[in-house]
Amino acid sequence: MTAAEQTHRQSEPWSRNPVRERSELLAPPVVPTDTVSSHLHASGRLDLEDLNWEKRPYNASQAYSDSKLANVLFTLELQRRLTTAGAGVRAVAVHPGMTRTNLFGHASGVQATLINALAPLVVQDPDHGAWSTLFAATDDIPGGSFVQPGGLAHMRGAPEIATPSRGAQDAAVARRMWGISARLVGIDSPLGMAVAV
Repeated sequence: MTAAEQTHRQSEPWSRNPVRERSELLAPPVVPTDTVSSHLHASGRLDLEDLNWEKRPYNASQAYSDSKLANVLFTLELQRRLTTAGAGVRAVAVHPGMTRTNLFGHASGVQATLINALAPLVVQDPDHGAWSTLFAATDDIPGGSFVQPGGLAHMRGAPEIATPSRGAQDAAVARRMWGISARLVGIDSPLGMAVAV
């Protein structure tokens, strides 16, 4: 905002826009791109030749962990490419914690029993489940960060920056994952991918 605009805003209070002023205060120095992942990315074991589980017996829990590992790998590679391009965009992976959503409606058997027994201790409401994502989008944190709740087993609590799993930090696998993603969506530019996510 120029000095003239600031003077005009102060001299004519009816021309103020409190929503715009608040968003100017909250705006990070770069544009954030947040990718939702999970702390379960640490149990991911990607088969880059069979991402869609067409050649092996399907395992829902493993497929979930694999997809979250793919998200972290993609985000870290996106950040490397954005940095190389000198783009004013920041890529961050986020684990929202265990949040009461429809995701758990698909659980059955032992998994459903465990979720129902543990829910009162670890599950958070959707408003608190958004906390990590909002932190990643509005706080001035480094690109390539992994944000998760800092509370009990990283299921709930105030957001914190954490270290992703060793597998998620494998740059060679991340480059391969990038190539597969670029081929599938038809975009290879980091800025194009940042907009696509």
